[in-house]
Amino acid sequence: MTVDHGVAVRQVLRDKFSPLQRPPLSFLQNTVVNIVYILYSPSLDLYYVGETEDIEVRQTQHNVHTFRGAFTSRAADWELKATLECRDRVHARLVEAHIKRQKRRAFIERLISEEELRSWIISKF
Repeated sequence: MTVDHGVAVRQVLRDKFSPLQRPPLSFLQNTVVNIVYILYSPSLDLYYVGETEDIEVRQTQHNVHTFRGAFTSRAADWELKATLECRDRVHARLVEAHIKRQKRRAFIERLISEEELRSWIISKF
């Protein structure tokens, strides 16, 4: 049986401390942070929004066409323009879906240039 130490620590914190006394869980070393990212291809003049646990590996996968037939396989010059750190994968998927629903280049460009907007979107979900 595999034990998830992060879950065990969280349970101990819940049992031992009231919500106002609990220390932040950011000190857990095994916590995985999911990233929502925005890539830009100069050759296509297009943006791409996705989510991952490891942005360096994922960007490389986009540029070497790991996934044949994928939207990003049309170019090999994807540049990382912005990242948004999320609590977990569910949070990242909600943020990613919100950005994609906007369907506006102007919105994505504002997101790239405005840290305050990125923070607001993360806090919204």
